[in-house]
Amino acid sequence: TADQPSSNGTPLTAAQKAMEQRKIRAEARARTANATTIQSFIRSKLTAIRAREEQRAIYDKRMSDLIALAGILKKSAMHQNQQNKGTGGVEDYIPPPATASIMTVQFLFFACPSVLRKKYPEGQITIEHINSLVLEVQDMPRWAKLIRYILCPGV
Repeated sequence: TADQPSSNGTPLTAAQKAMEQRKIRAEARARTANATTIQSFIRSKLTAIRAREEQRAIYDKRMSDLIALAGILKKSAMHQNQQNKGTGGVEDYIPPPATASIMTVQFLFFACPSVLRKKYPEGQITIEHINSLVLEVQDMPRWAKLIRYILCPGV
């Protein structure tokens, strides 16, 4: 009401009271917007972490299957060589280009993520690419397997 005194002891007018109410509402909107921004950021990071972990699991399964297939084919070729009394060496399994491409892209997805930046308050989204390959310790064995079994088999 207009009867409430201001900080200097004089009663507030209706205009002053309305201005104070607007200020309170603006502060509440700003707090809500800030909380939404923080929640959105955390959700996006957690989602990205989960997606990378899921892709690591799929990659590991595919790599395991590929290594098993290479072993089976090598044993089969050795057995066939022995039956034919062949003296030729057994070639390593070289995966098809499509398999090599898929496995490499999948590895890069979880090992070298792009960084999305949203500029506030304009709302522009930019993608910042990481210029160098920085692997986490957990991805080093995956990198070694990618090179050994996919990119450079037999080396």
